[in-house]
Amino acid sequence: MYVVSYLLPLLLFIPHISLHELFTSIQDLKSSVYIESDMVKALKTYLSGEAVRIDKLKRFLNEVDSIRHSDRLDDSTEDYLDNPINAFYMIRRLHITWEGIIASTLTLENYKDFLSRIRTPIISKKEDFEGALDAILRLQRVYNLTIEDIVVGNIWGNIAYQPLCPQNCRVIGERALQIGYFNQAQKWLQYVVNLNARNNDNDTYDMDLDESLAYSYFFNGNWVAALEKIQSILNEGDPLRFTRMNQLKHQALMNHQEGKEGIVMNRPWDDPVYHKLCRGQQEIQQPSSDSSSMYCKYTHGGSFVLLLQPYKMEVLRMDPLIALYYDVISDKEIGVIKTLAVPKMATSVTIGKDGIQTPSTDIRVSKGAWLKDEENVVVRRVDKRIEYLTGLSTLEPDHAEQLQVVNYGIGGQYDPHYDFKKDVGEDKNMVDYIHASQNRIATWMFYLSDVDAGGYTAFTAIKTIVKPIKNAAVFWWNLLPSGERDYRTLHAACPVLLGSKWVANKWIHNGGQEFRRPCNLAPDKGDT
Repeated sequence: MYVVSYLLPLLLFIPHISLHELFTSIQDLKSSVYIESDMVKALKTYLSGEAVRIDKLKRFLNEVDSIRHSDRLDDSTEDYLDNPINAFYMIRRLHITWEGIIASTLTLENYKDFLSRIRTPIISKKEDFEGALDAILRLQRVYNLTIEDIVVGNIWGNIAYQPLCPQNCRVIGERALQIGYFNQAQKWLQYVVNLNARNNDNDTYDMDLDESLAYSYFFNGNWVAALEKIQSILNEGDPLRFTRMNQLKHQALMNHQEGKEGIVMNRPWDDPVYHKLCRGQQEIQQPSSDSSSMYCKYTHGGSFVLLLQPYKMEVLRMDPLIALYYDVISDKEIGVIKTLAVPKMATSVTIGKDGIQTPSTDIRVSKGAWLKDEENVVVRRVDKRIEYLTGLSTLEPDHAEQLQVVNYGIGGQYDPHYDFKKDVGEDKNMVDYIHASQNRIATWMFYLSDVDAGGYTAFTAIKTIVKPIKNAAVFWWNLLPSGERDYRTLHAACPVLLGSKWVANKWIHNGGQEFRRPCNLAPDKGDT
């Protein structure tokens, strides 16, 4: 199906190849669609003068061309990439197949002409492919997707162009085994085995598949099934597997006799309450202690500048305060902010030990950029609007941080976290990366796009969700009026199930707000 017989040496001859983490940002993956378009056109030209290996190349070309033509991919890029299975195939083609196609021209005379027709290709990396696999597994767990729906690409009614083939199902199962999702690994690998048995198809079956399934049974604590599978492998008489399978058999027998359970690898987003919040299940949401005080109104935030142009505000929760402002940023302003941010996009980082900022594509799957208010009049304007509506100073860098623009990729999410700074003594994984006397008193987050499914902002401690609505913004306090940290503000960005999510964060510091938000000495008293 795919031409993969020629390996990577030709890549050394390609100038200006930029390797990006495509899966962390839909924006980068969107750019790759147009690059693939150039690749298709160049390959068509190349094939017209080449007779060698024509059958394999044409087979691949016809497949990709059919996908692009049927889905009008050049005209509806975002619609196509909304479905995570389509996005997975896009990365797979770039990571595996197109590299093979390009490399296969090494021995052909007109390969330089072929390469000259390709516009600065973005070849995806191994990390992109693995990231796409991890995203599928994450979406399956959080949104309770069935393997059957994922295989046919039916993501809440959005159908992918092509289903997952048995080989890709196997790759997903083996990836789940590799990263410790043993229950999912068992289900995916068993699905492949059952599929092969039903179709009498041995293309994806070998002893390695049986061995992977045996290990998934073992780590799940399914001792009987593990012992049966291990024995069937031993019966094949493969000397290369004999020692390790006998060791595994011995350990499984001991664990079974001792009544041991399997290994459960939980992630922060494996909390069932978090899953239900992300799925928007209203019955799990916890009402405010004073729901009668929740309301909608037009507000100018106490600023005379907005007296004649107030904004719509909905109080989603009173204590702690979570307020949603509607139509608070225009489409034109969003366009300018995105245009400024895209060239600066880099994989989002988290703060680790010793203050080292490290890209983390497990905790946080996204790309971000920082915009100073002095860069553009639009950035200054939206910063001042935040100041008018909240009554807080947004002066950079003394009273607030730069505007952070973020785009979430395939299954993009951010694990439950706090926006405020913790003391090093409280959490050795967090450091004093904000000025010693400062902390994030409040968060303002613009929603720069709608999200077709998923992508909620979930406050897990208080069981409250905010749905992303383009042109809106959500605001909450991270600190109590006393200056103490409000641990009820633990929140997460739920994985994006369908579509692409853009947000812009403005973190406001407590310094400079002394007369704008007076202190209250009662440590547990919130705003009224």
